[in-house]
Order: sequence, then C-alpha cells, then structure tokens
Amino acid sequence: MLLSTDLISKDAFFDLMFGYKREVIPNEQQAQAKIELADIKETLGGHNGWAGVAVFFVSGTALG
Repeated sequence: MLLSTDLISKDAFFDLMFGYKREVIPNEQQAQAKIELADIKETLGGHNGWAGVAVFFVSGTALG
C-alpha cells in the first residue's frame, strides 16, 4: 500500500508522518529537529513537492 501526497494533502501527510515524532525527540535535540522539520515542510510544500510512504503487511508461521 502506498500513501502519498497524491492521495491526501501535503499538510495532512506531513502531520501524519512527523506530528507524533516531535513528542519523542529528546529535549536537547528539539531545536535542531525544529529546523529540520521546517526544511522538510518547506520542500514538501513547494511546487514540485511530493512524498510517499509504503506500508507492507506480512504474516507467517515460525518454523521448527
């Protein structure tokens, strides 16, 4: 399954992919993370910005 900015808005994609991750970044790395996330959002929001993520589902049985 591929989820991309062709299926949902760029803002929704950004929030889905990066929103919760901000909560798990250690305090001492928050300033750098804020800069990097702003750069990602700016690039994604540009005219040629596009993003996608693939999700794979698997199942199986342990051998032995």
